[in-house]
Parts: sequence; structure tokens; C-alpha cells
Amino acid sequence: MKYLADKGNQVTWGWRDMAGREHAKSFTVAKSATFDVLGDIRQAVQKAIDEGQTQRMFDRDLIPILQAKGWWGLKEVTNPDGGQQTVQLGSLRRLETIFRANLQTAYMAGRYQQMMENVDSRPFWQYVAVMDDRTRDAHAALNGTVFRYDDPV
Repeated sequence: MKYLADKGNQVTWGWRDMAGREHAKSFTVAKSATFDVLGDIRQAVQKAIDEGQTQRMFDRDLIPILQAKGWWGLKEVTNPDGGQQTVQLGSLRRLETIFRANLQTAYMAGRYQQMMENVDSRPFWQYVAVMDDRTRDAHAALNGTVFRYDDPV
């Protein structure tokens, strides 16, 4: 998918090290720099998108690579200040977050482009929340609300 292919790589220590708009332009996985795994994770995400992989397939292919490079589990690493810190590197939960966030973002970027191409005939968009146990209250409150495409909301 072009959305992911157009992103540059950005090394960060924490996920908050990049502003929201930077995430739209850069691919990052916090604490991946010293383990040389950012490219491996990005390649696995791209493969998942290109081949329509499931979470299980993504994990199966990527976990051995990350483990071989030492990017798995709790590790004592040097933080940007030069101190030692115990951090969570790879885990099943972390891979789920990486997989879900990147595939959903790529999907929504493509969907947004389609909607913008059709905005002259369909200028009103409906907010639809997932409404599962992870839906935030603010998102649930907006569920079903219709806005004009250029509304600042």
C-alpha cells in the first residue's frame, strides 16, 4: 500500500516522542534503534498489508526475527540519558498493537482518499465508532453523528 511505502523511518525512544502529524509521515517503533529491528518490523507490516495476513501469521513470521536480534521480553537497556532502564521490548501484546495500529491507519488513509475523491456528491460523513469494550466514552458519544466533510470536528 502506498500509504506505508511513502513513510520514512524515524527512530524514537518513546511513542510520545513524535507529534501526531509526524506519525502520518514516519514509521516508528519505540526502543527499536539499538536492536536494528525497525526495518524488520516495517517489512513485516508491509507484508501483512500486501498479503492480507492475519495477526497470527504476522506474529509467526516476525517473532523469531525479533527474538534472534534480542528484541523480545523485558530487557535492561541504555536510555537516551545514558542510564540503564528495564523496558518491555517485543511481546505478543506489543505486536498486536503494532499490527492493529498500522493496518487500521493504512486502511483509513485509503478510505479517506476515496471519500475525498467523492466529496462533491457525498459531502456529509457519519462518525461510526466500533462500540466494543475498548471504545472510549468520547468516541461512543459521537457514534452515528453526521458532519460535513470539512467540519473542524
